[in-house]
Amino acid sequence: MTRNNLTRFIKNSQSESVNKIGEYRLTRSVNIFVLETLPENINIQNVISYLRTNVPSYYLNLVDVIYVGHTPEFEERKINAMVKDGALYITSQQSNELDMIDDIVHEVAHLVEERFREEVYGDDEIKDEFLRKRTVLRRVLKYENYVVDDHDFTKIEYDQEFDFFLKDKVGYQKLRIFAQNIFASPYAATSLREYFADGFEDFYLGRKLNLNKISPVLYNKLEDLNNEIQNY
Repeated sequence: MTRNNLTRFIKNSQSESVNKIGEYRLTRSVNIFVLETLPENINIQNVISYLRTNVPSYYLNLVDVIYVGHTPEFEERKINAMVKDGALYITSQQSNELDMIDDIVHEVAHLVEERFREEVYGDDEIKDEFLRKRTVLRRVLKYENYVVDDHDFTKIEYDQEFDFFLKDKVGYQKLRIFAQNIFASPYAATSLREYFADGFEDFYLGRKLNLNKISPVLYNKLEDLNNEIQNY
Protein backbone atom coordinates (compact mmCIF):
# COMPACT_ATOMS: atom_id res chain seq x y z
CA MET A 1 0.00 0.00 0.00
CA THR A 2 1.36 3.45 -0.90
CA ARG A 3 1.96 6.13 1.71
CA ASN A 4 -0.62 8.36 0.00
CA ASN A 5 -3.30 5.68 0.28
CA LEU A 6 -2.51 5.16 3.97
CA THR A 7 -2.65 8.92 4.60
CA ARG A 8 -6.03 9.13 2.85
CA PHE A 9 -7.35 6.23 4.93
CA ILE A 10 -6.22 7.87 8.16
CA LYS A 11 -7.77 11.21 7.18
CA ASN A 12 -11.08 9.51 6.46
CA SER A 13 -11.14 7.97 9.92
CA GLN A 14 -13.73 9.87 11.90
CA SER A 15 -12.34 9.75 15.44
CA GLU A 16 -9.24 11.61 16.63
CA SER A 17 -9.15 9.91 20.01
CA VAL A 18 -5.86 8.21 20.86
CA ASN A 19 -7.53 5.63 23.12
CA LYS A 20 -6.63 2.15 21.81
CA ILE A 21 -5.09 3.64 18.68
CA GLY A 22 -1.77 2.08 17.79
CA GLU A 23 0.21 -0.68 16.12
CA TYR A 24 -0.17 -4.33 17.12
CA ARG A 25 1.52 -7.50 15.92
CA LEU A 26 -0.66 -10.35 14.64
CA THR A 27 2.17 -12.58 13.37
CA ARG A 28 5.87 -12.05 12.81
CA SER A 29 5.15 -10.57 9.41
CA VAL A 30 1.67 -9.04 9.83
CA ASN A 31 0.91 -5.88 11.81
CA ILE A 32 -2.48 -4.43 12.72
CA PHE A 33 -2.81 -0.64 12.69
CA VAL A 34 -5.78 0.57 14.75
CA LEU A 35 -6.44 4.02 13.35
CA GLU A 36 -9.35 5.07 15.52
CA THR A 37 -10.92 4.17 18.83
CA LEU A 38 -12.59 0.78 19.09
CA PRO A 39 -15.78 0.23 21.11
CA GLU A 40 -15.21 -0.30 24.82
CA ASN A 41 -16.30 -3.94 24.65
CA ILE A 42 -13.53 -4.82 22.18
CA ASN A 43 -10.02 -5.67 23.32
CA ILE A 44 -7.76 -5.91 20.28
CA GLN A 45 -5.40 -8.22 22.18
CA ASN A 46 -8.27 -10.69 22.68
CA VAL A 47 -8.96 -10.59 18.95
CA ILE A 48 -5.30 -11.20 18.15
CA SER A 49 -5.04 -14.05 20.66
CA TYR A 50 -8.10 -15.78 19.21
CA LEU A 51 -6.84 -15.48 15.64
CA ARG A 52 -3.41 -16.82 16.56
CA THR A 53 -4.95 -19.78 18.37
CA ASN A 54 -7.57 -20.78 15.81
CA VAL A 55 -6.32 -19.80 12.35
CA PRO A 56 -3.09 -21.26 10.91
CA SER A 57 -0.36 -18.64 10.77
CA TYR A 58 0.33 -19.61 7.15
CA TYR A 59 -3.12 -18.30 6.23
CA LEU A 60 -2.81 -15.17 8.35
CA ASN A 61 0.52 -14.41 6.69
CA LEU A 62 -1.22 -14.15 3.31
CA VAL A 63 -2.24 -10.68 4.52
CA ASP A 64 0.34 -7.92 4.13
CA VAL A 65 -1.11 -5.59 6.76
CA ILE A 66 -4.44 -4.89 8.51
CA TYR A 67 -5.90 -1.39 8.95
CA VAL A 68 -8.78 -0.83 11.38
CA GLY A 69 -10.81 2.33 10.82
CA HIS A 70 -14.05 3.52 9.27
CA THR A 71 -14.26 5.36 5.96
CA PRO A 72 -17.08 6.50 3.64
CA GLU A 73 -16.33 3.58 1.30
CA PHE A 74 -17.66 1.17 3.90
CA GLU A 75 -20.90 3.15 4.00
CA GLU A 76 -21.16 3.47 0.24
CA ARG A 77 -20.61 -0.22 -0.41
CA LYS A 78 -22.44 -1.38 2.73
CA ILE A 79 -19.54 -3.56 3.80
CA ASN A 80 -17.50 -4.06 6.97
CA ALA A 81 -14.21 -5.22 5.47
CA MET A 82 -12.31 -5.52 2.20
CA VAL A 83 -8.96 -6.55 0.76
CA LYS A 84 -6.97 -4.32 -1.58
CA ASP A 85 -3.53 -5.18 -2.91
CA GLY A 86 -2.90 -7.61 -0.05
CA ALA A 87 -3.95 -5.15 2.67
CA LEU A 88 -7.01 -5.88 4.78
CA TYR A 89 -9.22 -2.95 5.75
CA ILE A 90 -11.79 -3.46 8.49
CA THR A 91 -14.27 -1.07 10.03
CA SER A 92 -13.77 -0.02 13.63
CA GLN A 93 -17.55 0.04 14.08
CA GLN A 94 -17.85 -3.51 15.39
CA SER A 95 -20.58 -4.89 17.67
CA ASN A 96 -18.21 -7.13 19.60
CA GLU A 97 -14.94 -9.04 19.36
CA LEU A 98 -16.51 -11.99 17.55
CA ASP A 99 -17.87 -9.71 14.82
CA MET A 100 -14.40 -8.29 14.33
CA ILE A 101 -12.88 -11.77 14.21
CA ASP A 102 -15.53 -12.91 11.71
CA ASP A 103 -14.72 -10.00 9.39
CA ILE A 104 -10.99 -10.65 9.48
CA VAL A 105 -11.28 -14.40 8.94
CA HIS A 106 -13.76 -13.89 6.10
CA GLU A 107 -11.33 -11.67 4.21
CA VAL A 108 -8.44 -14.04 4.93
CA ALA A 109 -10.59 -16.76 3.33
CA HIS A 110 -10.72 -14.79 0.09
CA LEU A 111 -6.92 -14.57 0.07
CA VAL A 112 -6.75 -18.32 0.70
CA GLU A 113 -8.98 -19.14 -2.26
CA GLU A 114 -6.87 -16.88 -4.47
CA ARG A 115 -3.62 -18.48 -3.32
CA PHE A 116 -4.98 -22.03 -3.59
CA ARG A 117 -7.46 -21.59 -6.42
CA GLU A 118 -6.59 -24.83 -8.19
CA GLU A 119 -6.67 -26.86 -4.97
CA VAL A 120 -10.00 -25.34 -3.94
CA TYR A 121 -11.90 -25.19 -7.23
CA GLY A 122 -9.90 -27.33 -9.67
CA ASP A 123 -12.05 -30.47 -9.40
CA ASP A 124 -15.38 -28.56 -9.44
CA GLU A 125 -16.59 -30.46 -6.36
CA ILE A 126 -17.32 -27.35 -4.30
CA LYS A 127 -18.98 -25.67 -7.28
CA ASP A 128 -21.20 -28.70 -7.85
CA GLU A 129 -22.21 -28.82 -4.18
CA PHE A 130 -22.97 -25.10 -4.25
CA LEU A 131 -25.13 -25.37 -7.38
CA ARG A 132 -27.05 -28.34 -5.95
CA LYS A 133 -27.86 -26.21 -2.94
CA ARG A 134 -28.88 -23.30 -5.13
CA THR A 135 -31.31 -25.63 -6.95
CA VAL A 136 -32.88 -26.74 -3.68
CA LEU A 137 -33.09 -23.15 -2.47
CA ARG A 138 -34.86 -22.14 -5.68
CA ARG A 139 -37.48 -24.84 -5.11
CA VAL A 140 -38.00 -23.77 -1.51
CA LEU A 141 -38.41 -20.11 -2.42
CA LYS A 142 -40.77 -20.93 -5.26
CA TYR A 143 -42.84 -23.01 -2.85
CA GLU A 144 -42.94 -19.98 -0.55
CA ASN A 145 -44.40 -17.97 -3.47
CA TYR A 146 -41.32 -15.87 -4.29
CA VAL A 147 -40.77 -14.95 -7.94
CA VAL A 148 -37.62 -16.92 -8.75
CA ASP A 149 -37.83 -17.11 -12.55
CA ASP A 150 -36.31 -13.63 -12.89
CA HIS A 151 -33.05 -14.78 -11.32
CA ASP A 152 -30.26 -17.09 -12.49
CA PHE A 153 -29.65 -19.61 -9.71
CA THR A 154 -26.92 -21.29 -11.78
CA LYS A 155 -24.62 -18.27 -11.82
CA ILE A 156 -21.70 -18.83 -9.44
CA GLU A 157 -20.23 -15.31 -9.59
CA TYR A 158 -21.55 -12.44 -7.50
CA ASP A 159 -24.61 -10.78 -9.03
CA GLN A 160 -25.92 -7.56 -7.51
CA GLU A 161 -29.54 -8.18 -8.51
CA PHE A 162 -29.47 -11.69 -7.04
CA ASP A 163 -27.87 -10.35 -3.86
CA PHE A 164 -30.62 -7.71 -3.63
CA PHE A 165 -33.26 -10.40 -4.13
CA LEU A 166 -31.93 -12.53 -1.28
CA LYS A 167 -31.13 -9.69 1.11
CA ASP A 168 -34.02 -7.29 0.51
CA LYS A 169 -36.83 -9.16 -1.26
CA VAL A 170 -36.61 -12.36 0.75
CA GLY A 171 -34.69 -10.95 3.70
CA TYR A 172 -31.93 -12.69 5.60
CA GLN A 173 -34.17 -13.35 8.58
CA LYS A 174 -36.61 -15.40 6.51
CA LEU A 175 -33.84 -16.83 4.35
CA ARG A 176 -32.13 -18.14 7.47
CA ILE A 177 -35.27 -20.19 8.16
CA PHE A 178 -35.85 -21.31 4.57
CA ALA A 179 -32.21 -22.34 4.04
CA GLN A 180 -31.29 -23.59 7.51
CA ASN A 181 -30.49 -27.10 6.26
CA ILE A 182 -29.13 -25.95 2.90
CA PHE A 183 -26.64 -23.17 3.62
CA ALA A 184 -24.75 -22.54 6.85
CA SER A 185 -25.76 -18.87 6.62
CA PRO A 186 -27.86 -16.73 4.26
CA TYR A 187 -24.78 -14.95 2.89
CA ALA A 188 -23.28 -18.26 1.78
CA ALA A 189 -25.95 -18.46 -0.93
CA THR A 190 -24.78 -15.22 -2.55
CA SER A 191 -21.96 -16.64 -4.69
CA LEU A 192 -19.45 -19.47 -4.86
CA ARG A 193 -16.71 -17.27 -3.36
CA GLU A 194 -18.91 -16.30 -0.43
CA TYR A 195 -19.91 -19.94 -0.01
CA PHE A 196 -16.25 -20.83 0.41
CA ALA A 197 -15.46 -17.87 2.68
CA ASP A 198 -18.48 -18.55 4.88
CA GLY A 199 -17.44 -22.19 5.22
CA PHE A 200 -13.87 -21.14 6.00
CA GLU A 201 -15.23 -19.04 8.87
CA ASP A 202 -17.22 -21.97 10.23
CA PHE A 203 -14.25 -24.30 9.95
CA TYR A 204 -11.89 -22.12 11.97
CA LEU A 205 -14.30 -20.39 14.32
CA GLY A 206 -15.75 -23.35 16.17
CA ARG A 207 -18.61 -24.37 13.88
CA LYS A 208 -17.04 -27.40 12.21
CA LEU A 209 -19.77 -29.88 13.12
CA ASN A 210 -22.50 -27.78 11.56
CA LEU A 211 -20.42 -27.19 8.42
CA ASN A 212 -19.71 -30.91 8.07
CA LYS A 213 -23.42 -31.67 8.39
CA ILE A 214 -24.64 -29.07 5.90
CA SER A 215 -21.73 -28.81 3.44
CA PRO A 216 -19.67 -32.03 3.64
CA VAL A 217 -17.84 -31.46 0.36
CA LEU A 218 -16.70 -28.01 1.40
CA TYR A 219 -15.80 -29.32 4.85
CA ASN A 220 -13.65 -32.13 3.41
CA LYS A 221 -11.93 -29.71 1.04
CA LEU A 222 -11.02 -27.40 3.93
CA GLU A 223 -9.89 -30.37 6.01
CA ASP A 224 -7.62 -31.64 3.21
CA LEU A 225 -6.21 -28.17 2.62
CA ASN A 226 -5.62 -27.69 6.32
CA ASN A 227 -3.76 -31.01 6.55
CA GLU A 228 -1.59 -30.11 3.58
CA ILE A 229 -0.68 -26.80 5.19
CA GLN A 230 0.10 -28.43 8.53
CA ASN A 231 2.40 -30.93 6.82
CA TYR A 232 4.04 -28.34 4.57
